[in-house]
Amino acid sequence: MNGGKGRGLNDEARKYWAAQRKQARRYGGRSQWLPSSGAPITMGIMALLVAGTIFGALVPYWSFAVGAWPGGFFWVALLSTVIPNGILSLIFAGLFLWILGNQVEGMYEPWRYLVIYFGAGLVGALLAGAGGLGPATGSLAIFGLAGAYAMYIAKVGNPRQALQWALILLVINLVLTGFNLAYLAGMAGAFIVGVAVARLDV
Repeated sequence: MNGGKGRGLNDEARKYWAAQRKQARRYGGRSQWLPSSGAPITMGIMALLVAGTIFGALVPYWSFAVGAWPGGFFWVALLSTVIPNGILSLIFAGLFLWILGNQVEGMYEPWRYLVIYFGAGLVGALLAGAGGLGPATGSLAIFGLAGAYAMYIAKVGNPRQALQWALILLVINLVLTGFNLAYLAGMAGAFIVGVAVARLDV
């Protein structure tokens, strides 16, 4: 029995590392942790985040102006995915996009990657209440990428490892957000969107 279990774990490990090697070939031998020409969408979103930070500094009350538009709550939530709430928010979002986005882009089709990022950011912002938290909800899009990454680990590796990774991420953010329930609701919603889109069979 133990020998069979060991072989099962070895099979999972071989599948996981085979997938990693395939992804490495896609990036031309470069480290998957480094953005490159093989991750144009990730680099494009990072550029949008930088531009959004500059725009937010020049127009600090943009969310109030956009909120006055028809359907303004929706537009504030959508734009918040690329307009961080200051330098610290940019660093947080940019760092996790650097780490996760580069990998997730290599795991899924371009359209799916975009739906994961912007869909998760939109849903997360709406759940968190963009009118209350404002553009600080922009970093919630990153949790959609985290959900998609966890889904990938569960498929090609070990589901228990994926669950452990998700729980660690949750604990870290519980501490960083000071147990802000609105933000945590948005984070959970974004994470679920990432998992759901990653599971789509199309």
